[in-house]
Amino acid sequence: MSASRKARAALQDALLRERDCPLDEKGYVVSLADNLVDGVDDQDFRDDLSGGAGKELEGKFRAPHSSSALAVNSFAPFRRKLNAFRMPNLPAAGSIAFEVKCPNGLARAQPPNLDVLVTSKDVIVGVESKLLEYFSPHRAAFSARYRTELPDHLRDGPWFAEMLRLSEDPQSYRHLDAAQLVKHAFGLAHTFRENSTRLLYVFWEPGDADQIPECRRHRQELQDFADRVSGGTPQFSYLSYPELWDNWSTAETDWVQAHASALQRRYGVVLNERKAT
Repeated sequence: MSASRKARAALQDALLRERDCPLDEKGYVVSLADNLVDGVDDQDFRDDLSGGAGKELEGKFRAPHSSSALAVNSFAPFRRKLNAFRMPNLPAAGSIAFEVKCPNGLARAQPPNLDVLVTSKDVIVGVESKLLEYFSPHRAAFSARYRTELPDHLRDGPWFAEMLRLSEDPQSYRHLDAAQLVKHAFGLAHTFRENSTRLLYVFWEPGDADQIPECRRHRQELQDFADRVSGGTPQFSYLSYPELWDNWSTAETDWVQAHASALQRRYGVVLNERKAT
């Protein structure tokens, strides 16, 4: 069985351990609420996702392996308790929103959609959330308009250089969807041109990621990509969800610790059972 199929099965089992709920023929929850961890209220995200280009609530959000649900489950409760929100090396949040369109200056083009947008007085942080997407191969692709019609202020620096490189070598990354990240970077830099911006890639890993070739290669590709776009606008960084939850588990606020524990129970799985010695 492929690592992706193992992960889907493990995440479904983890969900059913938490909730005795019916699934449809696709293995999706019938009720959207069943895919939410305790403490997450659909009023904190429904309007945002209903207006997003991905139309997540129409189906994909109900999958136990939905990266959109993962982002909502992790970040949504903080919308009502912004003073408790914290992320490593990031300032306090002034607002949190989901499925935010960030036009990149290309006329008549579908603007990139960021999974989460965290704003503060000092910086705008766009968050791209991944769960199982990187287990499948990716090939970079850009419309020719990215070469000819991007605004001038986006055409200098390492992000544009990386776009040109990927256009010539579209299979240089197998697991990382680098083209999507470049497009998101252009959207952030153009939409919030007067602000300091960061693009944060937050991704799920199983507990035995060090034993999974796809996970190891994904990490290697992420570091290579980060090196290539270093010094660009927006600033790029990455963090795994388990690392983020570990950080929250040491928070001073009891409910943040409880939230981290709920997320770890819901998504903390291994793909290969270790043999007893």
